[in-house]
Amino acid sequence: MNILLIITPFNPAQTPNTIRWNALISQFVKNGYNVTVLTTIWAGQEIFEKKSGVRIFRTGHNTLLDFLYNKLGINKRRNISRSATVDRPGFIISSIEKLVNQFWRKRYWPDGSVLFLKPGKKLVTNIIKEHSVSHVISVGLPFTNHLIAKEAKSKFPNVHWTMDVQDPFSISDSFWVNNFSKYAMKNISAEEECLALADKVVFTNSKVVELYEELFVEHSKKYREIPPVLVLPDKVKQSKNDLELDESKIHLAYFGSFYNGVRSPFRFLKFLDYLFKNYKASVSKMQFHFYGELNKFSKPIFVMFDHLSPSIKHHGFVKHTLLQNHIEKYDLLLNFGNTTNYHLPSKVVELLYWHKPTINITSINDDSAKLFLEDKLDFFNLNLNVEMNEALAEDFVDYVFRNHNIQAVSKELIADFLPEQVARSYINVMKSD
Repeated sequence: MNILLIITPFNPAQTPNTIRWNALISQFVKNGYNVTVLTTIWAGQEIFEKKSGVRIFRTGHNTLLDFLYNKLGINKRRNISRSATVDRPGFIISSIEKLVNQFWRKRYWPDGSVLFLKPGKKLVTNIIKEHSVSHVISVGLPFTNHLIAKEAKSKFPNVHWTMDVQDPFSISDSFWVNNFSKYAMKNISAEEECLALADKVVFTNSKVVELYEELFVEHSKKYREIPPVLVLPDKVKQSKNDLELDESKIHLAYFGSFYNGVRSPFRFLKFLDYLFKNYKASVSKMQFHFYGELNKFSKPIFVMFDHLSPSIKHHGFVKHTLLQNHIEKYDLLLNFGNTTNYHLPSKVVELLYWHKPTINITSINDDSAKLFLEDKLDFFNLNLNVEMNEALAEDFVDYVFRNHNIQAVSKELIADFLPEQVARSYINVMKSD
């Protein structure tokens, strides 16, 4: 089996999809399959290279911003490890973002990775011919990857195409993909064409399968559910500058990103503001830690609550290999649920593995993380879709200061999410008729 994976961004980016598929690719290679990756250009990386037995071809650009980074030779960019600072963006950056929003984001289709579409279509044909590709996997979002795979399937109908829908396209109007007010029907039509041509379509949870069965019922026989993968970070030797925490405080940490319309820190920071005003003695004994990039959406929200900064520390984007050392030191973990119920973030299986007391901040009743985690670990669901009140605050404070009995996760709980099992599921999908 000769497999072509179409994904963007790819290494050295550290997105959930990149981390997931690096682990799965390793399993494919380990089991004797040939793997080729088609992705976008990254300054400092070769247009073609072979690493750990995997061929990597790079063409086009992941986004307009990445295009500028690549042209300017900038390696420090989004999705790689770096520190975070909470300050207001400068005039030049703000002006560029306004121009991009006005003249680019409202007009492009199918998504911000459209600069990968044309060169990707051109190169995919040569890759399939030269490397006798028998199976194609396209990872979305971005949906651009699926359109490149569609081009390949149209020209090589005998190639087996697995359409990996990590994030929905036409139904995902809460998550910015493109200008839905302009392209809603075009989005549905394009996705229907891809679903019709694909051999198998993979989703991460049953809720999104139900939605696709309702909207695209004629293709439902192709749908398969494969859960998120648990990629265990390697434990590395701690350095002298490693994380040091104030032992007099209880430390709570969140590892992840925020996205406009899908996942926001606003309600939680508003809740902390309420606690500061009414339970100052208790909150003064808490320290909140945030890991991940501060983007143009989340940074202004933290700036808005700058008076809370003595109790909040931003650590930036930390390498996945260093996470374990940091997580072990925290007393409780935070999770921010999505405003949608059809996304199951890969973070939930990591929370299951870390098995620390977890506070899940939600804004909807059927939150996917809540349904997945609440009966599996020491779990407190903080529903902030209500007015701030004394009972809510006291329940939160009580949970934070409770004497938690931390237990190791059972192997049975995480077995279905390990890379070898998830990779086997993909292999079975690709081998099926």
